[in-house]
Amino acid sequence: MTVLIHFEELRVAVSDVLMSVAVKGGGIWLPSIGLPHVANPDLPIRPTSLVRKFFRVQRPGSAGMFLVCGTRSHIQEVVDNVEGLISGTRRPPAALAHQLFPDNVASLVDVASKMAEDHEKAEFELLGRVDGADYSRHLRQTIPRRLPYWGSVVAMGSGARDALEWLDAKGRSYEAHGLMDDDADMKCLRALNAVPSLLLEEDTRAMRTVKEGVGGYYESFAIGHDTLRPSDNVLTIFGRFKAGGTGPLFELRRVFFHIYDVDTLVIGSVTELPRDISVGQPLRVPLEDLAVTHVGPFGDAPAMTWNSSRLAIKMNSPEAMRLTTYRGPNDRAVQRFYEGLGERRLLNFKVAGGFLHVQLNPEAFTHYLGRSDIKTPLA
Repeated sequence: MTVLIHFEELRVAVSDVLMSVAVKGGGIWLPSIGLPHVANPDLPIRPTSLVRKFFRVQRPGSAGMFLVCGTRSHIQEVVDNVEGLISGTRRPPAALAHQLFPDNVASLVDVASKMAEDHEKAEFELLGRVDGADYSRHLRQTIPRRLPYWGSVVAMGSGARDALEWLDAKGRSYEAHGLMDDDADMKCLRALNAVPSLLLEEDTRAMRTVKEGVGGYYESFAIGHDTLRPSDNVLTIFGRFKAGGTGPLFELRRVFFHIYDVDTLVIGSVTELPRDISVGQPLRVPLEDLAVTHVGPFGDAPAMTWNSSRLAIKMNSPEAMRLTTYRGPNDRAVQRFYEGLGERRLLNFKVAGGFLHVQLNPEAFTHYLGRSDIKTPLA
């Protein structure tokens, strides 16, 4: 079970990392949920693994990067076929031999896909860039929907229907708030940053997405001339403004940080939250409460090279911050912010004495508190 969302006009793609089966009980650690226990018996699905829905193929003079979704064994068959055709351990059937040019990535993936399909393993979708050109397989069989704000969108995988309905509702909300005049760059920023953050929120609050077998964490990609470029070095924060005895507090609900080590996605997820933090009172979080997850691409084991201490040091200098704040009863007032390279950061981090020290940046805290809906009193 999986989902892959392609914003065709914005040249953006968003993917989850969860692989699951429709069996209740058990499962693996999911960084997006942040539960201290490995298994969650209440889920109607069993999370089986975290995998980047991504692989790359490199040949002399030819290169391709691909996003995938579908049934894991079917995707793996395509990847194995590509590797086998390159190494010579797998040969194409006679009917396909004339289509195979081993030093041409598009040819390799075409033949590898056809071999999988001939073995009744056709439940996969491919979206990529090969030698400066778009590449897709099966996607043209999907009729894209035109959605408010987002334009033409194709959603694939088991979560496709829910994803389209969810994006349609978000687009209509943007429309109602007068955002339809946003230029293409702003819409692209929302697709790259707001969409994965909103999906994480679905995971963290009600596990709605995870219950459908989608989630675990999310990647977003800018589709460039010759690459799929993931949003890298990103700090994501969820929290609530609330009243305190000596001034406003910030209820820190979830903190995520991710970075890429070559093709391995490394995720830091702070557990044992929520906790209150104020400008004058930083938090001390034991380093063992910063859970580190390594997620590799299809066909490759992840490089397990990051521990909580090493990742915590990187958290203090993220290239981007995604912030969601709540205010008032039942979190009625919600604001979302994206800050790019060199812009303000709500939290500062320091590692000392086996702890991750988390401190509010006073100027940033005042800024975001002022941007929150002052008509809604702090509770």
